[in-house]
Amino acid sequence: AKTNTRPSSKAQHSTAHRTQQHRHSPPIAPPNHGLLPLYVCQLNAFTIRIQHCSAVQCSRRMKVTTRVALAYGATSLGAALMQNVFITYYVHLFMSVFGLDANSFYVGQVIYMIWNSVNDPLFGYLFLKARMHPSSSSTQTSTPLSANECLLTKQARGIRYGSAVWVFSFVMLFFPWTSDPTAHPWLVMCHFVLSICLYDGALSYVLLAHSSMLADLTTDSSERAKCNTFSSVCGVIGSLSILFSHRYWDVLDLRLFRCYAIVLGLLAFLAMQFCANTFDLGDEVTRRRSRGEQHTSAEEHARRLRPAEKLQIPPLRLFLSQLLTHRNFWLWVTINLVQVFNCHYNSNFMAIFLDAFLPATDEASWHTFSKASVLSLTAVLPHVGVILCASVVARLGVWKLLRQLYVFKLLTALAELLLGIYVGLHIQQEFSHPTSVAMLFLFFVLLNKVSNEVICRHGNLVVANLVDEDMLLHQRSDSLSTLLFGVNAFFTKPGQSFAPMIGWRVLAYFDKTAQPGETEQGDVLGAQSATHAMFLMWTFVPLLCAIAQLLLWARFDLRADRLQRAKLYRARLDGKSEDAFTV
Repeated sequence: AKTNTRPSSKAQHSTAHRTQQHRHSPPIAPPNHGLLPLYVCQLNAFTIRIQHCSAVQCSRRMKVTTRVALAYGATSLGAALMQNVFITYYVHLFMSVFGLDANSFYVGQVIYMIWNSVNDPLFGYLFLKARMHPSSSSTQTSTPLSANECLLTKQARGIRYGSAVWVFSFVMLFFPWTSDPTAHPWLVMCHFVLSICLYDGALSYVLLAHSSMLADLTTDSSERAKCNTFSSVCGVIGSLSILFSHRYWDVLDLRLFRCYAIVLGLLAFLAMQFCANTFDLGDEVTRRRSRGEQHTSAEEHARRLRPAEKLQIPPLRLFLSQLLTHRNFWLWVTINLVQVFNCHYNSNFMAIFLDAFLPATDEASWHTFSKASVLSLTAVLPHVGVILCASVVARLGVWKLLRQLYVFKLLTALAELLLGIYVGLHIQQEFSHPTSVAMLFLFFVLLNKVSNEVICRHGNLVVANLVDEDMLLHQRSDSLSTLLFGVNAFFTKPGQSFAPMIGWRVLAYFDKTAQPGETEQGDVLGAQSATHAMFLMWTFVPLLCAIAQLLLWARFDLRADRLQRAKLYRARLDGKSEDAFTV
């Protein structure tokens, strides 16, 4: 006779009542222990949620194959194709070719600085609101999308539509709105402000979706490092656009350069569309339907996430109040602000520093070739550095890697300072340096620039880990990755504007105080003082930044057991086993 193994109706009612009571019960309030980590105070609530998550339906994440990692890097390819050319030429284009006056330029830069800081949290909030209905992307399909798959789809479609605006703004930059800038200066200013604001808005929209995609694609640090590596490989290829741009750049005739910009825009658009098509899972389900794969197994359907009405997205005010208690997030924002300032200071003054310290020769072509070679290396070598650091991230973690890079930056700045002191004491030269000493200076300059860029390119891995910790601290069922990336950019992007303003102010002060008259001797003294100031700035800025970053990074405790606990929480939500990821 068959044994009746079905539970009684009373047991079923009791189990359902306990499940319903737990589902709607608030998390256990932790006691107030000052600076004690919040996740320790919420240990009981964390254990209850972990046990509960194993019983509920869990989401299925996309497997990070080579094609997926390549598609993730395709957006970096398109960004590098356009961004390197834009940064190099846009100021020279408007000031020297289109005839933009200085006052209009400063007004445009202030508007750009405000818009550059505001658009990231704004777009992050829009992405957050757009993901409120995960079933909206699959209403016409037979296979429903999970909340995580829906978020990837929203991000992919943000890249798809944002890339079109990005390419349009990039190409529009090189076509003047008037042939007589003196008669219509307001038209040139409108062209400048609209072009850079539209370009930066599209760039922020696409890269915000691309960066937050890394946090939602996988929780495995090795897989995140793999995506970051492919992104750097594609960035190396995209950086080659700056090598060929000098061939077509002509201030008197921009027709060839406009054609070159159009070709770059088309290539960037195709690369970003490849990324969007890969991660747009709604279109993938549609293609499955067209091939007749309409039915899914019960096991696959059970792995889908909760329906839309159970998504837990807090109000914006509650999110901001919770974010104020996220200690590691604000530590990283401070560290990243210093890093952004340092990186953009190097980028803005790199060409001027090379003009001052490259050895003077009778051949102008050799000087131009040397400058172009160093600038090209500074664009390519950071991506190579990220590729080489991928194994270190997978083996030691991003915290230990960044600590080593901060130490390396500190030692490089100290070595450069000691070399400058030695040159000042033992080499009696007024302005020009010997060729061997100048080349040694350039070597340290290159190390400084590359190490800073490598640090910047690992920032997304840190923010992705902070997204994991945010879910654990506040017991979230769904990540708020786009909003965290947006808030991080809101507080760090002002460093992009502070770097050139402070640098130019210091150089102008030294140049002004060092010129006693209009004599030849006064010009030499002025050149000497400006060069010495430039050297001190180039040395002390990374030195002070490295010291501050090392002190703050030592207090950043999202590593080891704490990071593992955050990743375990997300892994359980995603239905993974405990050993399915690496920290």
